[in-house]
Amino acid sequence: GGGGIRARDANLTLERVIVTNNRIDSAACITGSGGGLYFEQTRFPVTLTITGTQILSNIAKYGGGGVYVWQYWGVSAPLTMTLTNSRVMSNTVESGAGPAFGGGIYFSGDSQTHRATLTLQTSTVAGNRAYGTEGTGGSGFSEGGGIRFGAYKHGLLSIRDSAITDN
Repeated sequence: GGGGIRARDANLTLERVIVTNNRIDSAACITGSGGGLYFEQTRFPVTLTITGTQILSNIAKYGGGGVYVWQYWGVSAPLTMTLTNSRVMSNTVESGAGPAFGGGIYFSGDSQTHRATLTLQTSTVAGNRAYGTEGTGGSGFSEGGGIRFGAYKHGLLSIRDSAITDN
């Protein structure tokens, strides 16, 4: 995964960056995710900080047209993503044969012991789409045109002074 940026087990800060017109064409779960940005945690505490950034018009086949954040099952460390004064707009997940998750942002925290936190502050998530397509052995459901947030036990989704619209 990661049409524009791919990061694993590292703190990542994007400040005043434009991530646009990237595409990931694989339909598999991991390799078909994160059209704009793919961020993965397998063991260490990590933080993804996005400030004053635009994530626009990216395409993935499975999840996270704009941003895909995934914590491996059973990781014993916190995962934190903060989006401030940023825009996640016009991103798409268009599955060829199966489900589609998180047109704008896909966030999945699977730690059994530590918190997975997604915070949006003064940001816009708009005009994103998730299109699931029925295919051989697949179901065509979609979840979260704008944001698909999931956490095993200790998830926190916090949205302040932001707009989530037309997804």
